[in-house]
Amino acid sequence: MKNIINILLIAVLLAAIGASAWLFMQKETEKSRRIQTEEKLWQEKVSKKKSAKDLSAAEKERDYLQKKIAQSKEAAAALEAELVRNKKQVKTISDKISQINSNTSQSKAKAEQTKKNIELLSNNISEVASGAVGIKEQFTMLQKTKAALKKHLASYRKDKKRESVAAEAGLEGIQQGIIPLRPILTGEILTINNEFNFIVVDLGSDDGTEEGMILDIVRDDGILGQAKVETVRTNISAAALSDKELITKIRSGDKVVTSQGALLAPETTE
Repeated sequence: MKNIINILLIAVLLAAIGASAWLFMQKETEKSRRIQTEEKLWQEKVSKKKSAKDLSAAEKERDYLQKKIAQSKEAAAALEAELVRNKKQVKTISDKISQINSNTSQSKAKAEQTKKNIELLSNNISEVASGAVGIKEQFTMLQKTKAALKKHLASYRKDKKRESVAAEAGLEGIQQGIIPLRPILTGEILTINNEFNFIVVDLGSDDGTEEGMILDIVRDDGILGQAKVETVRTNISAAALSDKELITKIRSGDKVVTSQGALLAPETTE
């Protein structure tokens, strides 16, 4: 009986121990679950805080990016407006370049016309200069003519007396049948006409020059050729050269002398 009681006590004790162990295990399990739950809640709380922080940073980043996007849009709008202005400026410059090209073409045409005008003016100046040279030559000829006239005027009065004496002697000679020689005249060439092959000398009607007279052209006591008087004025005469090649040999200032063979023809009386 005691054994049964002992066994029962042992069984009860074991059951109590088992129950205690089971309760302990249940408590530990419950504690572990609670700890895990608290850890999980803590992790979730930390995660939420971290997410909130990340969300705040993300929102700040979003705001920053939105601000940058707005600034970029404004910059893009400004660039687009600048592009429009640049296009207008390019068009304006192109129009100006076209105008400049047109003006350049007109300037070239004006330059060509100006060049032609300058060439024409140069030709006119050359003609005027040539005319001035001709006038200078004429002035020189007039000066020489004036000098020759002065010289001949001085000798005119002397020759007048000789002519008077010669006339009286000639009249007497004619009455006696003698033909007197024509007085020798001496002058010089004033100008030469290459085109019509004649010369102008400083001997005129006042000097006793007559049409048809033959003049010897002399230089350094040598006769170069002859010329025949065709036109006589008061102080000058024009004489045609006997040879066309003679015009290349003579020059202004060469002496002219009435030919020794030029005789006065006797007057015939009926």
